Amino acid sequence: MNGQRWCALGGPAFVLLFSVGFIFCAGFMPAPAPTMPADELAAMYRDNSVMIRVGCALMMFATGLLLPWLSLISAQMSRIKTCSPALANTQLTTGTAVVAFLMLPVLLWAVTAFRPERDPAMTQLFNDLAWLCLVTPVSIAVLQVVALGVAILGDRAAQPVFPRWAGYYNLWTGFIFVPGVAAMFARSGPFAWNGLLPYWIPFAFFGAWFLVMYVLLLGAIRQQEQQQAGTAA
Repeated sequence: MNGQRWCALGGPAFVLLFSVGFIFCAGFMPAPAPTMPADELAAMYRDNSVMIRVGCALMMFATGLLLPWLSLISAQMSRIKTCSPALANTQLTTGTAVVAFLMLPVLLWAVTAFRPERDPAMTQLFNDLAWLCLVTPVSIAVLQVVALGVAILGDRAAQPVFPRWAGYYNLWTGFIFVPGVAAMFARSGPFAWNGLLPYWIPFAFFGAWFLVMYVLLLGAIRQQEQQQAGTAA
């Protein structure tokens, strides 16, 4: 089971490394407002060009750590006797799509910082693309956690793989992501890409979800080890 524990570390390692790149290197917390003038935005990328690219490099490496993490979740879902393989596959495929959509804004930030001397209007265009790609494709993230939540709630075993409350927790997390789609309609206020609903609350829940699921996955791995030891005995 050591391999599974290494995969489980991918979640918290992603949160740590991505946060260092996103917050401390790129300086994207708080996010630049959609209403920021193009000249001011261009100056931000020009003055922080190197650190933004360093942050993007860290975020790219961090995002890759999600793939073994997602595989582990699906592997543990497959232990739930009532879980359809379609649910485990949905979690894995939508989670992989989330990885792709996390990579996309990171690449766009890197491209924007690569030639900071370009026309400010072009800088603004790439910046808009990056932030809208980050916060608006909520459907795939919602499907991922909903598939996991439904599988957990359907587990009727005497010793379930995950505790029942984790199913409700995943469904609630999916609900939290939904307002992100409103960022494509608002340039200011709580629904803008730097606002409370698409940005601050989902980011907080996103980080917390990884820590909660890390603890739950370790518990599921221990349970699997005990069951296998009992079978062998």
